[in-house]
Amino acid sequence: MTALADQRAQEGALQAELDRLYREAALKDERCEIERAPQRVERTRPDELAKAPDRDAAKPDKSLVIPPRVDAKAPCEFLKGCWIAGEKLIASSDPQGKYPYNYRLCFNEQCVGESRRTFEGGAVCQGPIQVQRGDRKLTFRLSEASCPRGPLGSNFSPSVVTCEQASSQTEASCVSRAEGLPDVSIALRRE
Repeated sequence: MTALADQRAQEGALQAELDRLYREAALKDERCEIERAPQRVERTRPDELAKAPDRDAAKPDKSLVIPPRVDAKAPCEFLKGCWIAGEKLIASSDPQGKYPYNYRLCFNEQCVGESRRTFEGGAVCQGPIQVQRGDRKLTFRLSEASCPRGPLGSNFSPSVVTCEQASSQTEASCVSRAEGLPDVSIALRRE
C-alpha cells in the first residue's frame, strides 16, 4: 500500500509541475514579440491584372481531409501535428464573452492527442483526447480538461467531436457535442 501511495504522491507532484510549466510557457508565448521585416508592396498595372497568378493557389490547403482508407501501421499519420479548432471562442458558461479562448488539438501518428484551450491572459486548460478512426470518419473524445487557473472554473466538461468527409467534399465537416449544450460546427485547420 505504501508503494501505491508514494506513486500517487509522485504523480500529483509531477502533474503540478507540468501545470506550472504549461502556465509558464503560455505566459512566455504571450510576452514574445515577433520582429517583422518591412513588407515590400508590389503594384500591378490594371492591364496586368488578368495575367496575374493566383497567389493563394500555391498555398497548401490547411483544412482537415480524412483519407478514404485506414493505414493499420499509422492510422493517424495524416492527423499528426496541431490543429486550430477555433480562435476567440466564447464558452457557454461565459455569455458576456469576457474570456475568449483559442482552441487547439494536437496528435501523434498513433492517434494519441491533447486538447488545449488558451485564454486571453494566459490561463490554459488541457486534457487528453481519444481518437477513433474509420474510413472517412474521425471521432475525438475529449476528456474533462483541467484548468488550474481558468477564469471560468477548474475544468471544461467532456465533449465529443465527430468529423466526417463525403467523397464529394474537399474537407471534413466536424461537429462538437457536449452534454446539455447545443451542437457546434467547427472547422479544423492545420496550425
